[in-house]
Amino acid sequence: MPGRCNDTTETCIIQGVECKQAPCLPIAICESKTEGSADIVVEHVTANCSRLCPMIDSPVCGSDGVSYANACYFDEAQCNNPGLSIAVHALCPEDRTFNLQYNSPLAAQDSSSGSSSAACDAIVCADIDDPVCTTSGTMKNACFLKREQCKHPYVELLRRGSCEPVPIMPRCPASCGQEYAPVCASSGVIYGNECLFRQAKCARAFASNFVARDLSYCELNVGDSSGTAQGIRTVITSVFD
Repeated sequence: MPGRCNDTTETCIIQGVECKQAPCLPIAICESKTEGSADIVVEHVTANCSRLCPMIDSPVCGSDGVSYANACYFDEAQCNNPGLSIAVHALCPEDRTFNLQYNSPLAAQDSSSGSSSAACDAIVCADIDDPVCTTSGTMKNACFLKREQCKHPYVELLRRGSCEPVPIMPRCPASCGQEYAPVCASSGVIYGNECLFRQAKCARAFASNFVARDLSYCELNVGDSSGTAQGIRTVITSVFD
């Protein structure tokens, strides 16, 4: 007899993984092939789908109607859902409309046309957690962004959801390699690679206000998240050196 489990109707499971060896060890669990096997496969696929994705905003819209921060995050989702495909290399229509609502030049012009601080503070926002990521960091919901734009029209919406997943920042790297894969920061500084950007972010007290932007942001010398124009600077050595 090859093991304790019935080879025809049951699967030998050890610590959540199907055991291919016989006999089945005493610590194993016998699960019905019709009930447990599907869950085992899903768990195995999910474990292999984890990606270390860069913090770059280059959205793609999936066939599921979800906007992914960049192609890496889409690949992670597609790994778990092979039927998923890219509909367009941009925000999904609903998110695009949402962005235009808060980033249109007309809205900025209206907000800057003599709006007093008192008038802006009069905008009452519900205490609802539906975060949005902006150039000034994560805000509680879109209403809070609207109130902030009333005072500071240069604040832009980046995407729905928190600016960064939890935990806010990966482990701070002690040293970085010499690979040149530039990352533009919201401060207007170009870092030689993502590791150097992460070091700089870790060194800041308010990390949520320091985000990665598209390289064109730095190349066009728009300025930092406080609206102050500045010259382009490139960091290619460790900020901890």
